[in-house]
Amino acid sequence: MNTDLTHFSLHHEGRDRFGSYRLSVSGQLVLANLSGVLGESLINQYADELFKIAEQLKIKPWGFVCDAMGLEGAAQLSVDTLKEIYSRCSQLQCVRSAYCLQSPLARAQIEALMHNANIERSIDECTFDNVQNAIDAVAQSVQESTA
Repeated sequence: MNTDLTHFSLHHEGRDRFGSYRLSVSGQLVLANLSGVLGESLINQYADELFKIAEQLKIKPWGFVCDAMGLEGAAQLSVDTLKEIYSRCSQLQCVRSAYCLQSPLARAQIEALMHNANIERSIDECTFDNVQNAIDAVAQSVQESTA
């Protein structure tokens, strides 16, 4: 499985005046780039597009990497939607997710999301300082789940 960042192809992107997202795919890996503040409308659009990708990938285990280095946070309604996204992706055979975060608020929101979704992994196990390390870790988990 090639995990080089240059092998991801853009699937969809969206933006409003406060934030933006991009969804790219390489094999069984999905890369999301989030920046700014995600409001309800934008996060719902992001969720719809991510679910379309997940439906196509669900025949095999797949992984998710979120590059949220530019994310400042999400509105409370968006946090609820993020919980739904995580649960649904797990049901659609997402075997591992990883997050690259700088914002303390975004990190706290992801940590709360994991707690509320009864995810037994610590935030430190799924957060990375750079995207390539996150991609490599998720790709390894996807490969191990198909072996």
